[in-house]
Amino acid sequence: MTWLLTQNKMCHTWLAATRNAFHGFSESARQRAAETLRLSDERGAWGNATLAFAQAGDAVKAEKLIGDLDREYPSDTTETYVYSPAVRALVLLHRNEAAQAVAALEPVRKYDLAFPISNITFAGMYVRGLAYLQAKDGVKAAGEFQQILDHNGLNTASVFLPLAQLELGRAYALQGDKNKARTAYQDFFAVWKEADADVPVLIEAKAEYAKLK
Repeated sequence: MTWLLTQNKMCHTWLAATRNAFHGFSESARQRAAETLRLSDERGAWGNATLAFAQAGDAVKAEKLIGDLDREYPSDTTETYVYSPAVRALVLLHRNEAAQAVAALEPVRKYDLAFPISNITFAGMYVRGLAYLQAKDGVKAAGEFQQILDHNGLNTASVFLPLAQLELGRAYALQGDKNKARTAYQDFFAVWKEADADVPVLIEAKAEYAKLK
């Protein structure tokens, strides 16, 4: 029973780390990620903690951890085709190096839909979409986010699903299509109708939507 409780706590912690990171709670994400590292030495837990550090802007920590994981698990599929490229791309995006981020994710397209029912089901596509947005390519960004939404059955609880709906609105706005952008934002708000009002991503989305009216 003690082992099961520990496992449940560890799982909750790394899920919270990634969720908080992508919802914009960077400090909380870093704290949860650090706690994950203390609770477990399991590869998946460390991979998710590293993803959280990268999204939260802690490039030094993320690069060190992903380097360690690359060396320890050189033949692991999820490490090679999800965690490593996604983490490295996020670090590049924080440095405003969108083209390099796209390049880092390009070789792993064949694995985009290869990890159903997993916390990383849509990670590669989502981060690639972010890279296209930063590169001001609204068409390609929309394609990545729409693909996530089209395959939502692979993981209906994924943190990336509602966020893909939001990013789709941003992609349409970048294209200058205000009608499609407004619809995408409205769909996001409908999904998040019960979300806490202080979620940074939600606050940003409402401010952006107001400018589309």
